[in-house]
Amino acid sequence: MPPPSQQRGQLMATPGYTVDLDPWYGTPQNEIPLPAPVSFAAQFLDFGLAVMPLRIKTIAVVVDTALTSAVAGQATAQLFVARSIFSTAGADPQPNVAGTGASGAFAGGSGGVSQFPTTGLNACQARGAAANLGPNTANLGPGVFFFAPSDIPDLQWEWCVVGLEIKAAVAFTGGSARVFVELANT
Repeated sequence: MPPPSQQRGQLMATPGYTVDLDPWYGTPQNEIPLPAPVSFAAQFLDFGLAVMPLRIKTIAVVVDTALTSAVAGQATAQLFVARSIFSTAGADPQPNVAGTGASGAFAGGSGGVSQFPTTGLNACQARGAAANLGPNTANLGPGVFFFAPSDIPDLQWEWCVVGLEIKAAVAFTGGSARVFVELANT
């Protein structure tokens, strides 16, 4: 593979480009995507848990296809935290006994109630108040919605494992979205 200086030369020559950008996508290299739920036709869209190696700077919700609902209402975003992405811890190998790996990672879910785990090693806790996601509408159109500590105060703390829940006032009937956690460089 050629070095980054030879990859996507046009991007490298773009004013504002720094080595902190992914040369393939042009996005910050300090972004971690959260696993998305399979279905977006639900009231609760829970994006899976991911490990955060550094303090969170912002969360970006990218609505790719409008999240639609039968009735206008205020959608919200709620931060969740946990100790692990896994529901069951692994076991160290013992003499004559093989070890086991951790299992049961929460990779997202959707439904009529919150899908975040409430038991097990990855039992989640909602942190702070839910923040408004876009306008009060029946059609949350495509766009990027950023959340900083001024929007979700608990982002100022260093959480090891996080997830995000998007809740519709009335169930979404369709659409698609992605969530990215942007980490602080220090």
